[in-house]
Amino acid sequence: MDNDEILDHKWISPRNAIAEAEAEEWVLPRPTMTTLSDIIEHRNLDDLVAAATVSNIRVFPKDSQYYRPAEMGYPE
Repeated sequence: MDNDEILDHKWISPRNAIAEAEAEEWVLPRPTMTTLSDIIEHRNLDDLVAAATVSNIRVFPKDSQYYRPAEMGYPE
């Protein structure tokens, strides 16, 4: 842990991570929530890798409505 970006850690499923964030048990950055939502239905690593090899990768450029570093505590 670096006491800056990473304040705590634990291994849990994507589904549980999203549920805990929605219950406000902890805060997940929007990009992490998006990634977890993308992988939530994959039951194992092989399924995830197979799906990732044929899917589009989303990148949020600075002029995108989804590029919001201020929400993450970073200056724009």
